Amino acid sequence: AIVQIGVGSNRLLPTWDGGAATGAHIGLIVAVDESASMSEGARLRHLREGLRALVDRLPKGVHFGLVGFSGTARDLWPARPWAPETQRSEAYSVIGQVHAAGGTNTYAGLARALAMADGLPPDLLHRHVILITDGRPSRGLVQSERFIDLLANRPTPTGLSTIGVGENLDVDLLRKLSALGGGNTWLFADSAHLVWAIADAYRVIGGPTVQELALEVTLAEGWTLTEAPGLSVESFDSGTGPGIRVLRPLPRRIATWAGQLGGAEEDCDAGAGEPDGGAGASAAPPAAADFPTRLAVDHTGIF
Repeated sequence: AIVQIGVGSNRLLPTWDGGAATGAHIGLIVAVDESASMSEGARLRHLREGLRALVDRLPKGVHFGLVGFSGTARDLWPARPWAPETQRSEAYSVIGQVHAAGGTNTYAGLARALAMADGLPPDLLHRHVILITDGRPSRGLVQSERFIDLLANRPTPTGLSTIGVGENLDVDLLRKLSALGGGNTWLFADSAHLVWAIADAYRVIGGPTVQELALEVTLAEGWTLTEAPGLSVESFDSGTGPGIRVLRPLPRRIATWAGQLGGAEEDCDAGAGEPDGGAGASAAPPAAADFPTRLAVDHTGIF
């Protein structure tokens, strides 16, 4: 028998306080490709338009940062709480200086953006990096394994989404990065789509609905829990019959579940069991009515 439990997620849209939007619980870092190929067609113009539209829509208080990369990476807008009344003009000026020259050191850009995210206040509910590029990595570290290593064992949980434009993309890499970061991937042939994709960037941030989850499962006589993918299993004597197994997500696993489809609801296997004796056992399994399963949430945190 297989028990499947769906774990949903919630989009981190701005909260509203007295009629004004506030995003003080969110950190958003955008890393933009400034390589020479961004000068093709209207890519650079559409990139700037999208960034200007983004800062126009950013809720007050969002911890916002901007990184540019070509042969190397640089901080365009060091992360700080967004204050549109006093910062918008300065941000417009910085965005106007985004240029197109040199190669594509995607690794350096992503590493710098992740480092900027690590420097955000530790009490943020969620931090997210959005990587925008129009080409394959051509400078610095280019092996996909190095990018995977960069995302592994992060000091602070950070989401990652990718936006690709043009026909010279490493699509597989972009999709892998987004999957590992629990985010989304957008791929466009026409750079005009960059405008709306970037403008709504803060709306795609997804976080787990449940921060900590413990499932208590009481097994009926004759049943045993054989596997719980992605979960650690603890057992103790309930004093009322068969032992209770407590399933807890492995570190950051639940965040991966919640973000795989960019905040959309997704099912995941929480546990599987079979009667003692294995698949070839002659004894019939207990009837469904005799299978007392109890599920309880140990601690929840709404993101």
